[in-house]
Amino acid sequence: MTENGLSDLGAFRLALVQSVSEIGDCTRNLEGIARWTEQAARQGAEMVCFPELAICGYTRSGIGELAEVVPGRASCHLAALARKHRMVVSAGLIEKSGSACYITQLVASADGSIERYRKTHLGRREREVFCAGDALPVFTTRSRAGMPITFAIGLCYDLHFPELATAYAVQGAQLLLAPHAAPHAGPDRMQLWQRYMGARAYDNTMYVAACNHVQKLKSSDCSGGLGVWDYRTGTLLAQRTEPGEGLLFWDLDLDGVNRTRAQGRTFFLDDRRPELFR
Repeated sequence: MTENGLSDLGAFRLALVQSVSEIGDCTRNLEGIARWTEQAARQGAEMVCFPELAICGYTRSGIGELAEVVPGRASCHLAALARKHRMVVSAGLIEKSGSACYITQLVASADGSIERYRKTHLGRREREVFCAGDALPVFTTRSRAGMPITFAIGLCYDLHFPELATAYAVQGAQLLLAPHAAPHAGPDRMQLWQRYMGARAYDNTMYVAACNHVQKLKSSDCSGGLGVWDYRTGTLLAQRTEPGEGLLFWDLDLDGVNRTRAQGRTFFLDDRRPELFR
């Protein structure tokens, strides 16, 4: 049995990281990602998620010098980590594609393949230097017990748009990862998240899992914050608000998500009328 009472066969262990990312020092940040991934793997994690732009550090300055193509050095490094530890590793970078730069979260799978999500909803200052993504992909993997898993990503500001989570849920996503580079100290950050993260989880019958940076930005501090919200009730299942780097683990009952959705009574999206929202 897992720590939160699930059968080992039915559980999927997620690790969330709040970490320091030095702006512009991709080599050092990748070394840190490797250390945290190894630690997560030693504790049985099957997926580890890092904050927004963890590879290069969150910045809106000098992005052309930090931007990388995908595949490239950083994404290949992430793929090697995922292959080594036989797990999913997700971390972000500034992606260069032609003349455009995107805030991109990479998904490296156990087979070494690389997929990506480009942030679709940009803050006002982000829009001055970044391009917005135009797709809402879902990703699939399997637990070590062979259970299929579907998940998706929303980056920081994305989570303020309820339609994003719904679009993912109707595509079958059971888990929404929410990497952040957001200000406010851990307890204050958690209070803000509580206003809407639980709603995203409850309305769409999906887990929501958020992580945040611990770093000094030019305008403010990112002082961490990790949390997992329940797919049935929207309540906060686990959190970390302490300052400094660290990990949060939770064993996800993704089969429970499937059962609840199949019952229909509490899967609200079965009664949704999308023709009204066009």
